[in-house]
Amino acid sequence: EPVASLAALRAKIYGRELSAGDFGAIVGDIVAGRYMDVQLAAFITACAGARLNRDEIVRLLTEKEARALAQKAGEAMLAALRAGKPVDVKWPAAKLVSREDPNGLEAWSLAAVFRADTAKLPAYAGLGAGEQGYALFRISSVTDPRTIDDQKLAVSQFGLARQEATEDFQAFVAGLRERTKIEINAASLERQPGS
Repeated sequence: EPVASLAALRAKIYGRELSAGDFGAIVGDIVAGRYMDVQLAAFITACAGARLNRDEIVRLLTEKEARALAQKAGEAMLAALRAGKPVDVKWPAAKLVSREDPNGLEAWSLAAVFRADTAKLPAYAGLGAGEQGYALFRISSVTDPRTIDDQKLAVSQFGLARQEATEDFQAFVAGLRERTKIEINAASLERQPGS
């Protein structure tokens, strides 16, 4: 899916001033890992030199400070939860997530959940969450992955075997081409009139 804040970045590149919301969206997407290296470079370039006015600099620094405060508060809450201390958190309804079906969680959230130590439940995980500040996750239960039915397994094995055979054949042909000197006589390829 496209990263929505790239529209604001493009507008800045073309001279438009960034609002506080634009900075929030851009920095949030960067923190969440949604920007590729080239997009990070574009953001840095768009803000380098004298390309930010005073108001934009204030907005960017305010956004940075707000994120730092959210990070600090979130980490404190996470530490308290892990220590078993009461924390005033309104948890949403539980979701069943897996690598196959993230159930609406973004990749960065799913990674934090799967990295959590679930030896003792409930387990907790947290990380900077872009525009939302800091995200906390409560893992209430862990289930074994569902078994794959035999037909799905057979189809997957067939696909892998087919891919392996294709790669082997391509390697074989590439090896033949390397070992064999082939010269193409262009004159022989041209059609002779009347032939």
